[in-house]
Amino acid sequence: MEQQWEKLAESEHYYMIARYSEAVVYFKGTNRLAACVGDFGIDPQAGFFDAEEKYCVTIGNGIIKYFLHEPFEEYSRSKTSKQWIETGRTPDGDWFDRFEEITPAYIVVSWRGEKKSMRKFDLGTLEEIKD
Repeated sequence: MEQQWEKLAESEHYYMIARYSEAVVYFKGTNRLAACVGDFGIDPQAGFFDAEEKYCVTIGNGIIKYFLHEPFEEYSRSKTSKQWIETGRTPDGDWFDRFEEITPAYIVVSWRGEKKSMRKFDLGTLEEIKD
């Protein structure tokens, strides 16, 4: 029997699934693998594609913004790349469980710490915005 994976996000041309600890993007229609866009050590919690399909964002242990352009590069936690930016990805880093708000400029995510709180991040840089 074929494994059923949790769908995290979908857009016009792509869909994203949680495959074990990875977030993986496929091309719709052909079901051809585009790339692994994040590895969280645990299941990724949520994801989305921007309206123009220029990037996708995944959350779990930190936040990863992956730019959707050829040639697609497999995400690797141990290296830097122009294909992605990330924040909160240390072993003692931040744990996010869902998107509370998504805008073209920023995202608000729920964070699990000693008490539940929400945090806001700039989508261009993934730097935290303190209001």
